[in-house]
Amino acid sequence: MSQTAAIVVNWNGGPLLLDAIGSLVRQTARPEVWLVDNGSADGSPEAVAQAWPEVRILRQDSNRGFAAGNNVALREVIGRRHVLFFNNDAVLPDPESLEMAEAMLRREPSVNGVVGRYEYPDGRFQNYYNGHLTPFAFAVAFGVGRYCPPWRRGRALDEFYQLRRDFSQPGTMVHPAFVSLLARREAVARVGLLDEQFPIYFNDSDWCRRWSEAGYTWHYRPDWRVVHHLGQSTRKLSTVAQAEMAASALRYARKHFGGPPGWLAQASAFGEVCWRRLRHGEMSGCLGGIWRGETFFNRVPAPPPPPAGGGSQG
Repeated sequence: MSQTAAIVVNWNGGPLLLDAIGSLVRQTARPEVWLVDNGSADGSPEAVAQAWPEVRILRQDSNRGFAAGNNVALREVIGRRHVLFFNNDAVLPDPESLEMAEAMLRREPSVNGVVGRYEYPDGRFQNYYNGHLTPFAFAVAFGVGRYCPPWRRGRALDEFYQLRRDFSQPGTMVHPAFVSLLARREAVARVGLLDEQFPIYFNDSDWCRRWSEAGYTWHYRPDWRVVHHLGQSTRKLSTVAQAEMAASALRYARKHFGGPPGWLAQASAFGEVCWRRLRHGEMSGCLGGIWRGETFFNRVPAPPPPPAGGGSQG
């Protein structure tokens, strides 16, 4: 068995969770798989336990979010050499790919994190990698600055969304999404736990910013294929996802942007929320809570349990 602990956080992942866990179990690297279940009601953790008894399942009594779920497992895997953060809607289609990524960490001591090529299920490339947010890029990507075409098409957003990068070539990057990331455990320990004030959005942005501040980069391997069913987890949150995204954006700006640039970033983000409320009727009754940075993701009711004999299909 490898020295890699693979962490998967789940909330009602259904059949996609089984695909994700199955792809990890079939890896020639033989990672130790940890499943943190955030109070699922669809039978998915039970199906995993039945199919793969060796998977270590940490059951939570409620949905505390992606950040908190990862932290539960991180506290348990201190002695492992590597940590793989892995989404419950991702799949490693090539059984040897994790072993290849592990070999890079063993071979190159200066490399502390490896990320692969994210793909849609049909094989198309999925650009789920960013640069770090500046106050200006934040105001355009998440605020009213998006309504200024020169800003929206300018260099700041090109750099943030990595629009001019050649992803067919290996290289380094600062902010891949937390779909499938392999990292040295000592580097993870130095950066610390995920910040739970970002339960489902911006936790990867915050953690990767701290990763960079600690002196680390991510090494991109286009030959490490990762299939990602984008948005399948957060789609279950329905309309509260919009409010959670907006509130998380404001929390991020308050944490990382100081002085007048930070105030302008917050005003831009909240102005966008107000515009969407007035123009499209979205997020009714949420404006005050969004400005205060309240959490919304856990206000959606869980789905009913599956019928008898329904298994993980729920």
